[in-house]
Amino acid sequence: MYRAIESRYTGGASTISLGCKLGYTDFFPIETGVRQGCILSPWLYALFINDLAKTIKKETGTGVQVQTGEDSWSELHLLMYADDIALLAHSPLALQRQLNIVASYSHQWRFEVNHGKSGLMSFHPRTNTHPDPPLQLAGKAIPWPWVSSYKYLGVDIGVGGRPFSAYRRRALTRTHRAAIHLIFFTMPVYMHSVIRRQRVKCQ
Repeated sequence: MYRAIESRYTGGASTISLGCKLGYTDFFPIETGVRQGCILSPWLYALFINDLAKTIKKETGTGVQVQTGEDSWSELHLLMYADDIALLAHSPLALQRQLNIVASYSHQWRFEVNHGKSGLMSFHPRTNTHPDPPLQLAGKAIPWPWVSSYKYLGVDIGVGGRPFSAYRRRALTRTHRAAIHLIFFTMPVYMHSVIRRQRVKCQ
């Protein structure tokens, strides 16, 4: 199995289409990443990133406490779906410890954090001020902005939360739009053809 995957990723090259008249660029080697659209890619990426989650979870005392039962609590360190990762910490110091792990892991496995798609959020803005000195990643101050809300997998996370009824209303609105589109842009063609066929039969 390993040899089959290795052979698929060894000596890979790609080219870019410039349009019908311009043709293609020269082939260039692909040395990092997984193949887009390949059914193996999500599985391979999960294997690649799994140790980061395991290492962060070992940092006991850095996560946030989440109630999992009437009298039971669990420590939650991060949310992870593919390459969309959210670190959860109860204090700036705890978050810095998690960021140190991310910096070490990214250096070891040669990947970079996308600063343009990253941000910082405090769930207690009235009591918690921005940390001083500022949070760092790989020895450099993080250029991420402080935000009041964050959308993770379509769910808005923010100070005070958002009631389930808001998501229900949004889902119903999208359903109504889809139904209107179906009725006014799809159904008339079908109904017209049916009525015409009935008239022909009556004649």
